[in-house]
Amino acid sequence: MIINIGGGVIGLSLAFRLLSAGQAVTVVERAAIGQGASWAAAGYLEPTLTKSETAQVEWKSLQDWPQFVKEIEDCSGLDVDFQTRGQLRIAHAETEQAVRYDHDARMAAGWQVEGLSAPQLRGLEPALSDKITWASHLPQVSWVDDRKLFHSLGHGSDGYLRAPYYTEQLANMILSPTEFG
Repeated sequence: MIINIGGGVIGLSLAFRLLSAGQAVTVVERAAIGQGASWAAAGYLEPTLTKSETAQVEWKSLQDWPQFVKEIEDCSGLDVDFQTRGQLRIAHAETEQAVRYDHDARMAAGWQVEGLSAPQLRGLEPALSDKITWASHLPQVSWVDDRKLFHSLGHGSDGYLRAPYYTEQLANMILSPTEFG
């Protein structure tokens, strides 16, 4: 049996993969599944701007997400609301130089980016503030509804997804039985 410490997005994803491979998995989580740092996260899937090994792994992960989501949804019967609709980094007069710098850096790093003028933006969304002067569109940025993801991974309709789950107190009793007599 594999004991997986942590019931956030990484811990549950790992448990999902291990269960998919036929391994017995027990998830140990300090609180409720998905209620820690992962719960507060926005669910954005956006690789870092650096040209590092970490960024390479992040790009590969972003490319793999659609298949991973399909597997989760097929097993759970639940929608996790994964979307790749991009992101607009908007600029006001005071921030336009910084947003353009970020845009250029992303382009140099190989990102798909598109600069949009104020008139182009208002063509997309007429209700935008007149104070918005420019935007950088990042079409590769994706996101997932982390709450739906946790529900699908932790409580899917198919028992295949379910792994034994213990809170910190129970985990302490299991992992250190002599302390609890």
